Amino acid sequence: AYVSPRHLVLILELCVGPELLHCLAERTSYSEVEVRDYLWQILSAVEFLHTHHILHLDLRSENMIITEPNLLKLLDFGNAQFYTPDRVITMDRCIDYVETMAPELLSEQGALPQTDIWAIGITAFIM
Repeated sequence: AYVSPRHLVLILELCVGPELLHCLAERTSYSEVEVRDYLWQILSAVEFLHTHHILHLDLRSENMIITEPNLLKLLDFGNAQFYTPDRVITMDRCIDYVETMAPELLSEQGALPQTDIWAIGITAFIM
């Protein structure tokens, strides 16, 4: 990204591939090695975000794609938020994916890094 006097320019990677959700629908199961490899990629990406004080807050199989050669990419940072330990993050928008929503969001306690980890656990269970 860079800023000119008149523009903010963002250059993004073109990610082409099926959503993890579609891959899961096409196959009845994944081997432990495949699940391990995908989870490692998800956890590495989320570790990077959390190290930079960012919560994704929308981790689900619809927001992950598989590119060649079996690289998993996170998508849809529309709900992502910066966090600090002294700031409570609440979800102001209507959320329609309660299947992966962490309990603290349902009880309005606020989002934490563990909120993303909960969603990863749900994704792992589905795989």
